[in-house]
Formats: sequence, structure tokens, C-alpha cells
Amino acid sequence: MKASPLLVLSPTRDLINEAIISNLLVRRPTKASVPVKRQKLRLDLYLPQMKYNSAYHPQFITATILEWKHLLQDDAFKNIIISSLQFLHKEGSIVIYAFVIMPNHIHMIWQIQDGYVQDKIQQRFLKFTAQQMKFRMMDERNKMLNDFLVKAKDRTYQIWERNSLSIDLWTEKVFLQKLNYIHDNPCKHPWYLAQYPEEYKYSSAKFYYSGIDDFGFLSHYRG
Repeated sequence: MKASPLLVLSPTRDLINEAIISNLLVRRPTKASVPVKRQKLRLDLYLPQMKYNSAYHPQFITATILEWKHLLQDDAFKNIIISSLQFLHKEGSIVIYAFVIMPNHIHMIWQIQDGYVQDKIQQRFLKFTAQQMKFRMMDERNKMLNDFLVKAKDRTYQIWERNSLSIDLWTEKVFLQKLNYIHDNPCKHPWYLAQYPEEYKYSSAKFYYSGIDDFGFLSHYRG
């Protein structure tokens, strides 16, 4: 099933009443000595009054490395996450609207597709990326691996914190809040990883600024 327009899903999982979207403006300020306020993405979205199927609704996902360790500061571990998202996109289980990979956590907005279960997809993603990160540290004899030793019955190592965050995005306002939060994250305290969101490599901000998808799995929320 192809990605549906944002926030327009019926209980029967079929598309109805295509959203009217207009007035999208992304403006990049000049790098002047006087601070220039950046224009936020604007979306006018008119939704019909209906009951939504939460299992197929866009969701804001946050996953954090165990004890907020900066494992993802290394681009090699960021690329493990990218590869996993590319796989899920290719198999058709998710549509990814936005993401950012920070030194110790990730944020995403994704939408589970018809025939797949959100909890299982999220579990697969976290399990696979954790295994690949563990294997890489083993291969490199990375001493940091010892920081992820845990006393648990079901595992020897734990990479991700348990109970990652998942929030359904029911409204235009909340969706755009999360979208802007994701893209602004690298530019804010305490990170300051880029001056402008679109300059940070491991983020969807460049895609929304230029239309260029360097990762091959992003979908614009306009559909």
C-alpha cells in the first residue's frame, strides 16, 4: 500500500477526503550579523470530522541509548540506523516523514502501513540496530561495549533504553510541532551541531529545504 496523505486515514484503512494543503513556505535566512528569525514550515490542512484508526496514524518516535551514552556520536553507528530505515522503507512497512540522529538518541515521524503492526515494527527496528551496534563494537574490540553490560535474564548487553517513546500525531498543530522539534534539535542547547537545521547531515531537514533525499527513504508529508 502506498503512503497515504498525512493524517487522512479512515477506520477501514482506505483513503478518503484527500487533505487540502497549501501555503508551504521554507525560507532560509542570510548569515548576517543581525539575527534573522527563520520562517517555520506552514501547513494549512483541513480534515473531515471522522474517527481515526490509530494503528495507521503518523507517530512521533523517540529512542535513547542506554543511560544517554553518546554511542551515536560515531557516524558508523548512525549509518546502522540509516540502513535499518532503508530496509523497512524498501519492504513497505513504514513511511518516514522526518528523522534526526543525535549523539545519544533519535527522533522520527513515521507511519506504519496497512498489514503491519506498529509495536512489532518498532521492536524489530530497535532489536536489529542494537545487534548491529553490538557486533560492530565486538569486531572493533571497542572498550565502550563494557558500558552496555547488564544483569538481565533475557540479554547480556543492552543498547537502547527500554520503553521508547511513541506518540500518535492526531492534529496538524502537533505534527508540525514535532516536525520542527526534530529539525531544530541539532541547532539547540546543548548540542549546537549545526547553525541551520538543513546543514546537519543526519536529519530530514535538508530534504524539506531542498527536496533532495540523500537517504532514499523520505516522504514529504504533503503526500
